[in-house]
Amino acid sequence: MLKNHNVHLLTIPPQTSNKTQPLDITIFGPGKCTFDALLSSWVIDHPHQPATIYDITSLICSTFISAATPQNIIIGFEAAGICPLNPNIFIDAFAPFEVSDRPLCPQQSACEAGLESAAFVELTDASTSDGVTFKGPVSPRDFKGFPMAKPRKEMKKRKK
Repeated sequence: MLKNHNVHLLTIPPQTSNKTQPLDITIFGPGKCTFDALLSSWVIDHPHQPATIYDITSLICSTFISAATPQNIIIGFEAAGICPLNPNIFIDAFAPFEVSDRPLCPQQSACEAGLESAAFVELTDASTSDGVTFKGPVSPRDFKGFPMAKPRKEMKKRKK
């Protein structure tokens, strides 16, 4: 049905708007940087004065009037590879990963390997007089325990 009406449907993969959506590339991204710079200069020019909704809207208006030009929009469509159509603009950036790409190696599991590569430190228990030494992984909890929560306050029940 779309072909009969000369409509081309373009789908954009999820989580790829930073590279595939034309307005994100040339309008909103640079516009955000421009807005941040304008807001910083406004704060310097108006010390100890909070920015009102009217100040913010005037800054946004001036930002997007300068950013949303027809030339920037055309450049955005070209950079995303939409017009003119360039299907090879992102060769490997969005290619799916295959689990079988990694070579198989008969080694230990990740947990076992992680324990063997962990740093072991000799600790001496200062609370005992005999100076017992043990080797083991060190955790911040070994030095200072987790904070205990305060006991809950009992709520007074309301009478009905």
